[in-house]
Amino acid sequence: MAEFTIGHLNVLLVYMQAKPDLPPTMNGVAKALGIGKTTVKERVDDLVTLGYLENEPRMARSIVPTDLARDEFSEYCLVADGKKIVLEGEDAHDMG
Repeated sequence: MAEFTIGHLNVLLVYMQAKPDLPPTMNGVAKALGIGKTTVKERVDDLVTLGYLENEPRMARSIVPTDLARDEFSEYCLVADGKKIVLEGEDAHDMG
C-alpha cells in the first residue's frame, strides 16, 4: 500500500477545496501545485487506494474526496480573504 506523504496531502486538499459540482481536472491540480500531471495521476491513484478519493474510471471530473478524507483532513482546509489555501509544510499556496 502507498505511503501517505505531504505531496498526497496537497493533492487531496485541492480536491477537498474544489466546488462540489465541479471537481478540478488533473491538469488543473498539476498547474495549481506546480507539479507534473503524471505525478498528480500517481498521487490520485494512491489516494483512491488509501480510500481518500473516489474516481469513476473514464469519466471526466469524477475524482471526489470521500467521507474519510473529509473526516480526517478538513481542518487543513483554510479560506483567507475568500481565497482557498493549500498548505505545504510551513508555506501556504494561494489557490485563487
